[in-house]
Amino acid sequence: MLANVGAQIIVTNSEGEQEEARSLYIQFQLKGKLFIADAQHENRTLVAMPKSLQMPIFKVLNNQGEEQFLEQMLVQSMVGFQLDNLKKSFKPAAIPLKKFNNPRELQCLGFNLTNVAVKINKGYL
Repeated sequence: MLANVGAQIIVTNSEGEQEEARSLYIQFQLKGKLFIADAQHENRTLVAMPKSLQMPIFKVLNNQGEEQFLEQMLVQSMVGFQLDNLKKSFKPAAIPLKKFNNPRELQCLGFNLTNVAVKINKGYL
């Protein structure tokens, strides 16, 4: 899962006018694993296990559009360290598949959410 964030830092200069000081472009990436814990129909549980949280892209541009490499490296290393510490607090989330409230519209069509089988082949659902 990817999340792209864009931000601007706006400051007030000595004349009282607001101007853009920095533009930030950030991408966060969450990687994880989904699997069904029990293959039996009675006790199937979907488990979502986060593996890593990263910030692979971080760009800082000044008001002329030039990259600020020193600021990028400092912030990216600091945030990367904090994301590694945050990753340790993630715990697997278990969702029981037999307790879904099946909508009446799907029941009318003969479709049951507990009969859904998710298979992942080479990274695609």
